[in-house]
Amino acid sequence: MNPAPSGSKPLYSYTPTADPREITLAPAGAPLYATRYNGFAPRVGAAYQIARNTTLRAGFGLFYDLGGGLMAQAAAGFPYYRQNNIITGTPFPVPPSTAAPLPFTLNPPIASIYGATPGLSLPVTYQWNVTVEQLLNRSNAVSVAYVAAAGRDLLRQNFDTNPTDSITYAYMLNNAAFSNFNSLQVQYHRTLTQGIQALISYTFAHSIDNASNESYAYLLAPIINPKDDYGSSDFDIRHALSAAFSANLPTRWLKGWGLDGVYLFRTATPVDVTYSLDNGYGVYAFRPDLVPGVPIYLNNPDVAGGKQFNPDAFEIPLDYPGRQGTLGRNALRGFGFSQVNFTVRREFHLYEQLKLQFRAELFNALNTPSFGNPSGNLQSPQFGYSTGTLAQSLGSGGVNGGLNPLYQVGGARSVQLALRLVF
Repeated sequence: MNPAPSGSKPLYSYTPTADPREITLAPAGAPLYATRYNGFAPRVGAAYQIARNTTLRAGFGLFYDLGGGLMAQAAAGFPYYRQNNIITGTPFPVPPSTAAPLPFTLNPPIASIYGATPGLSLPVTYQWNVTVEQLLNRSNAVSVAYVAAAGRDLLRQNFDTNPTDSITYAYMLNNAAFSNFNSLQVQYHRTLTQGIQALISYTFAHSIDNASNESYAYLLAPIINPKDDYGSSDFDIRHALSAAFSANLPTRWLKGWGLDGVYLFRTATPVDVTYSLDNGYGVYAFRPDLVPGVPIYLNNPDVAGGKQFNPDAFEIPLDYPGRQGTLGRNALRGFGFSQVNFTVRREFHLYEQLKLQFRAELFNALNTPSFGNPSGNLQSPQFGYSTGTLAQSLGSGGVNGGLNPLYQVGGARSVQLALRLVF
C-alpha cells in the first residue's frame, strides 16, 4: 500500500485534462493520487529432483515498486518555491528590504506544478525463472536458468511547457511505461576443495522498455506516443561474463599465502542519439532520421577507443520539426568493458585464535582502458566520441548521484593494502 505523499502543510497539484491549456489547480491538500488497496504480491517456488544429481527449480512472483516517483517534488514546487533575483548593481551588504524572503502567495505566476493521472497504479514487475542444476561430483555443479521479468504500469514523467499564461512547467506522472526482460544464465560452481574454489557465470540477456528512469521528462503522451520509445533499456547488457577463483597455496614454503582473482566482462550499453528543438511549446529532445547507406560507426585512432559515431549518418527532420525521427531509442552502442582484479594475501597466526591477515589488492590489475559511452547529443561538438573513462561516467555524482570514480569499475589501476586482525 502506497499512499500519496503529504506534509504538515497542504500540497498543491493540478488535474490533468485532454487539452493542457485547460488545466486548473486542484483544491489545496487534495491527494496527488488515490491510494490503492489491491497491491497483493504472491510468490511461489518449487523444486523437483529429476534424478539423483539433477534438480529442477522454478519460481514466480509479483514485486511492487513505490508509486511516488517525483511526486515529492510537489513540496518544492508551487507555492512553496519562490525566487528573487538580485541583479547587478545591488549594493553590498545587501539591504534587508532586498534580502527579505518573498511573501507566501497563491497568486500566479506558477513556475512548476506536479500532478498525476487519475487512477495511478503501483508499478509492478512479474518475475519468473526455471533452472536445471546438475551436480557433476561432490565439488562441482552446473546450472542453466531461464530468468525473465515483465514490468507493467511503470512510472513515466511527462511535462508541458507554458500550457497556460500563468504556468511555466506542468509535470504529470502516469503509468505509460513498461518493460520486458529475458535471459539465459549459466553458472559453474566449484566448492572449496584442496584449497581451491571457483565460480564462473555467463548471462545472455535483453532488457527492453520505453522508460528506463522515471525521473526523465517526456512530452505529453498525446504528442509523443510512449510506444514509440520502446527499445533497449539504458542499462541493457547483451552478454556478461564473470569468473572468480580463490586458492590457498599448498607448498610448505608458501604456507599461509593465497591468491584471489576476479575477471569481469560485458558488452556495450546503449546510447540514445538526440537533438534539441523548440517546437513552440518549449525545448525538447527528439531523435533524428537515420540516413540510409551511410556507415554509423567510424574508425578514428585519434579518439578514445579508436571508434566514434558518424555525424553524417544522422539527419534532423526538416519536413515536420519536432517529430521523432526514424532512428529508434537507444539504437547505438558504446564500448564494452573488461577488467581483472587480483589479490595476494598472507595470514599470520599470532596467538591461539588471534590472526593477522595482510592483503594486497589490485583493481584493474592489467590497467586495461575502458571508456564511457560516447556523447549522443547530435548538436554537441563532442558528439560521437567518448570523453572519459567508464569509471568517470558511472561516478558523475552531482544531482544524479553516483559514487566516487575510485570505487567504480572501469578506472585506472589502483592498489589497496590492508591489514585485518581476526580474534
